[in-house]
Amino acid sequence: MSGENSSGLKWRIAFSIITSMIWLIFIVAWIGFGWNDFETSENIAVLCISSVVWMGSNSLVWVIWPNRANSEGEAG
Repeated sequence: MSGENSSGLKWRIAFSIITSMIWLIFIVAWIGFGWNDFETSENIAVLCISSVVWMGSNSLVWVIWPNRANSEGEAG
């Protein structure tokens, strides 16, 4: 890998691991404590929304950050 393409790679990997663990803990806690309080459709909605938020947060650091860094490098 070249230095330009690997810029920020370590913190992006760490961010992905941390957000994945937080999401997994949330899912386990939701299934353990909140699942019986809601209907099945509401539980599925919570799981879908949480996965969209999780994927969105990871896509921000994996897609937008490198594009921003490349555009700043071209401008400078």
